Order: sequence, then structure tokens, then C-alpha cells
Amino acid sequence: MAPGKDQEVEELRRKLDSVSGDAAVRTLARKAARLHRKDRTLAPLIELAHALWKGKSESGKTAALEMVSSVGRRLEEDHWPELKGWVGDVRLAKHADLLGRDVLGWLVQRDRAWLRVLKHWALSKNKWERRVAVMAVVPRARRMGDAEAAHDLCESLMGDADPDVQEAVGLLLCESFEADPGMTRDFLSRWDSRTHATLRPLLPLR
Repeated sequence: MAPGKDQEVEELRRKLDSVSGDAAVRTLARKAARLHRKDRTLAPLIELAHALWKGKSESGKTAALEMVSSVGRRLEEDHWPELKGWVGDVRLAKHADLLGRDVLGWLVQRDRAWLRVLKHWALSKNKWERRVAVMAVVPRARRMGDAEAAHDLCESLMGDADPDVQEAVGLLLCESFEADPGMTRDFLSRWDSRTHATLRPLLPLR
């Protein structure tokens, strides 16, 4: 990383250390992202966010995700490998949700083909990777009414016993219910016998 970039990272880290709460972190992150709005590409911003994400600070990781989510509409297919590399460092539900819903979700919303990759993630032994996969489909279901995409992703997770994954599955299926109640009822009925007992209370009314 260039010396000037190192200085930018350290200055932002100092500012993050001086605030508390996700709202304040989000404000700082969005302000830092705006300083790069005239950059020809997203590379400088992604590089800065990467440095924050690879640090040990929870607020730094949150800021990294908020920065990238603020330019979500400009993300391209080429950014997926970099962002995929962040998944293994997720340790908190809020980071899984930001990375899935607010970052990768932009790419999934534009191109349904990413669903094939997410279905593979949904089979991971890493619960956070599974949660990221679910949350990445939320924008597509919410903004585009693609209930089918939600159902395709959730099929392998209806019997998942992990509470963090169940929470995400319940949220996504509630979005799919809003998009297409009939299709979602049919899906829930079809998978009823394989639905984990502790997931049931989180599902939309049938």
C-alpha cells in the first residue's frame, strides 16, 4: 500500500476509535467514501476498505462494509473475488448482513446467475458463509419480487439448526411472502416435513 494510503488508513482508524455506535461509524465511513467519489475507478476505495476489513477492530470492519455498500451501484463482476475473500473473516451477524445484503446484494440483484454461487455457499460448514448467502438474496426478493430466487437458495437450509442462519432464512422467506404469497405458501408446504422446529416460528404465516 502506498505511503499516502497508509496515512489515510491510520487517520480513519483514529477517528473510528474516537466514536461509539454503529450510526457514528456509518457516518464516518460514508464521509471517507465521499472523498473518493471523483476517483476514476473504485480501486482506491476498495483498497482502503480492504485494509480496514483485515484489521482487528470491529468498528473498522463495519466501516469497511459501509464504505463499499455506499458505492454498491458501481460494483462490477470483477469485485466479487475480492469481496468473497472477506466472507471467511466474518464473525458477527451484523457483518454478515452488511456484506450479504448491502454489498453483494447489489451484484445479485443485477445478475441472477450469482445465485449458483450462493447455493454453493449455502452448503458451507461455516455458518457465517451460509448467512451471507441468504442475506445476499434479500435485495433481489425485496426490490424485484423474485420469490423463486429466495426459495432456490433456502431449499438446503430449511433443516439448518443454527439460530444465526435460521434468522436470515426467516427474514428472506418473509420477503418472498411479500413478493408472492401463493408461491411462498407452496414452498413452505413442500418443505414442511424437513423444516427445523426452531425455524418454524420465524416463517411467514401460511
